[in-house]
Amino acid sequence: MELTLKRIVDELEDFVEAHGQLQTFGFGPRSEISTIDRNYPLLWLEPATGDLNGHLQTINFNMWVLDILDQDKDNRKDVYSDTLLMGLDVVNRYWDNEITYEMVVDEVAVFYESVEEKFDDYTAGYRFSIDFQVENRLNSCIIPG
Repeated sequence: MELTLKRIVDELEDFVEAHGQLQTFGFGPRSEISTIDRNYPLLWLEPATGDLNGHLQTINFNMWVLDILDQDKDNRKDVYSDTLLMGLDVVNRYWDNEITYEMVVDEVAVFYESVEEKFDDYTAGYRFSIDFQVENRLNSCIIPG
């Protein structure tokens, strides 16, 4: 079975469900992130760019790992530390592990930056730019009739 964007998203959703700290998974544009009726910490995948180079397809996501900041922001240091470690858990799981997952994280293309956002509450954490590489079987496309 060919690895599709949907299967990558489903795999990461399963990862979040099994993770000891991450509470919620989301997918879609960043503008849909909310702190109402969601448990945090949150891992959110936002589709970004892609690249096709022969039989190698690269699918890029902005991956947001966020937690709620206290009103006085006294927990800022803990939030940044924990969300960075959670994001790195994703990178470590898929780094050079193609046999198990049929995809790998491009080890030279993982970038991250700290962020603070006000959705409904204040959040902080990291936005990772993460590329997943999968084999693209150019000749296996089946056009629906």
